[in-house]
Amino acid sequence: MNGLQLKLQKREKLADQLYGQILEQIVSGNLGEGTKLPSENEICASFGVSRPVVREALRKLQSDGLVYARQGV
Repeated sequence: MNGLQLKLQKREKLADQLYGQILEQIVSGNLGEGTKLPSENEICASFGVSRPVVREALRKLQSDGLVYARQGV
């Protein structure tokens, strides 16, 4: 190919970006232990993403043991 190289960068999924931002808040201490997270709808509005994106990010945080879900609280 005439010495040309194409370097493709994989785009990070929105859920992964949101996961990273929430994780950063937890690690920095802005979201302390026992702090209630905003509702899914509030997170959607704050970050401009859909509920499935928020749910995927929260599932990842939960599977990593960083948050836990309590329904109706």
